[in-house]
Amino acid sequence: MRNRAKLFGIIAIIAVIVCMACEQGSTVPELKGNLSIAPNTDLEVNMELTAVYNGTEKISIYLWNKNGKPIPGAINNTYTVTDVGIYTVSISAEGFKPKTSDPVTVGPSTISGTVSISPTEDVRTGTVLTATYSGTETVTYQWRKGGGVIAGATANTFTPTEPGIYTVTVSWEYLSVTSSKVEVRYPELPGTITITPNSGVYIETELTAAYTPAGSEEVATYQWRRGTGNVGTNSYKYTANTAGSYTVTVSAAGYNPMTSAAVNVQNFPQLSGNLTLSPATGVVIGSDNDTLTATYTGTETVTYQWKRYDVVVGETPTPTFKPVLGGRYNVTVRVEGSNSRRTSEPSRVTTSVLSGVPADVAEMISVSGGTFQLGQALGGGVTQTVAPMVTLSDFKIGKFEVTLELWESVMGQATNGNYTNAIDEGERREKRPVAYLQFGAMLEFCNRLSVIYGLKPTYGVPNEDGTYNTDRAGWGGNEVNALNAIEMIPGSNGFRLPTEAQWEYAAKGGNQSAPGWEGFAYSGSDNLAEVGWYSDGEYGGGGNANGRIHEVGMLKPNFLKIYDMTGNIAEFCWNKDSEPNSGRAALTPYPAGPLTDPIGPTSGNNPSRVCRGGAAYYPEPTYYNVYRYAQRVWDMSFNLFGFRLVLPDSN
Repeated sequence: MRNRAKLFGIIAIIAVIVCMACEQGSTVPELKGNLSIAPNTDLEVNMELTAVYNGTEKISIYLWNKNGKPIPGAINNTYTVTDVGIYTVSISAEGFKPKTSDPVTVGPSTISGTVSISPTEDVRTGTVLTATYSGTETVTYQWRKGGGVIAGATANTFTPTEPGIYTVTVSWEYLSVTSSKVEVRYPELPGTITITPNSGVYIETELTAAYTPAGSEEVATYQWRRGTGNVGTNSYKYTANTAGSYTVTVSAAGYNPMTSAAVNVQNFPQLSGNLTLSPATGVVIGSDNDTLTATYTGTETVTYQWKRYDVVVGETPTPTFKPVLGGRYNVTVRVEGSNSRRTSEPSRVTTSVLSGVPADVAEMISVSGGTFQLGQALGGGVTQTVAPMVTLSDFKIGKFEVTLELWESVMGQATNGNYTNAIDEGERREKRPVAYLQFGAMLEFCNRLSVIYGLKPTYGVPNEDGTYNTDRAGWGGNEVNALNAIEMIPGSNGFRLPTEAQWEYAAKGGNQSAPGWEGFAYSGSDNLAEVGWYSDGEYGGGGNANGRIHEVGMLKPNFLKIYDMTGNIAEFCWNKDSEPNSGRAALTPYPAGPLTDPIGPTSGNNPSRVCRGGAAYYPEPTYYNVYRYAQRVWDMSFNLFGFRLVLPDSN
């Protein structure tokens, strides 16, 4: 009973100290004197320790601690130690914060032995690790992986099931020591991996990986490499279109990956003559000039293999070919039964008829009109300071951004930047969004495509007689005043850039009362990586974009089945803006509303146009559906900017 009362008394003292510290808070003064323990060196069991305080305050409470925990009954200014350990003393005086001394050590300052793990070399999962302690103390064991404690791993042996860096710590009383690190890896795949064919291999050959298992292991993934760069994944086959040294790495659960021997892929041997393709430009599908002609100067008997964007579209014994789609063509001449061949420089083919337009990238999505709040954030981003209610009529919008393929089918050769910038292998360059465009060229494209479809062009500069000049050659160049003079022609039904309202409405998924509609921060998801190619920092750092734009349609679409409205490439809208610099938040606020089919400012000094959707090189917050920023449009082309088409629903 007496011991129990003493225990309750200690608890009460601790409570008093804690409460004094908590209730009085930071306004309570510190004890002014110094607190120490004497003696403080060469301490042994059964020695008496004394709390020494040199201040003038009256100390009311002493509390001795061992290894960070209060010692029952040790509430005087002296204490006789009964065991080794680390000791402190805490004191308290009325009206002052408690104070704790520096620690003193009773007993040895270091543990007597060291601990080692065996084995240490070439350790694989499933191997029993054994800890050996060289000292005399009776110790406890704690195994760790990567510095983190492994729950329940407290014996002197441990069997790792995962690869990683392992250590073991042994402890005795207040002392401990940790072993050196041991790396544990998965076992090697026991089978063999080969590539066929493996000799005399030329470009355009399909390589096949074959893994022969030694047991029940099953290959889960394949990673093809050319040199040290990844070029293809998730298939045991890969077509090598570029010369180089190829390997394949296979992975299986519970094993280290295995890499094959390298296979050297060569370029084709060249023929004796030169090869040209004419005309380099000017072939127009639907015109009298609709044929490509190859000229080979060698003596060999050759056949002609015609390619559009490096995909074979025909083989002929004669040197002429009539394209059926616009785009970039070249021809390869080959000697039958030989690997010898030669390939021409490309020729760009445009179209003046609808059949020459590549339909897969010109597809339009119908959007039912409705009313929504323009600039209102849904799940992410910041709502605009003015967010009016807007009612839109039905319209159609591009399923994809305008691609290089579609652009060249209408306009001819795109700028060199579209061919010199990096591309992930396995993606098709022609299916990426076209970039490096002047703003006036985008409007010219809309007009030309409209004519091909038999529609009335959208853009023109008004003449004095009330007609409109729809030819870019008469628009006065790329100066800001010339671009501001271009108008949307009343009554036109042709292709055009989206207005900001149309763009945001489509990005948010259209009519919000439609069954199944959900509001997201980005176009189709609250998870940016699902729907957009993006960077964590400006100019391509981090994220999933790898510092470049990507083929359209590779990620998840939004509710309307529209792709890439988030990330990849920023998209120009028709709306003008007064911001004089590029890459800044748009300055022109929305009108208060309500609004019906708004097109933005129609007058004033507006050197910029509003862009939406972010780009593969851009950071947050540009990817949010509601984020708007300005880009100046005079005398410039834009490597991160492209556009998407819109049509009135009357079509």
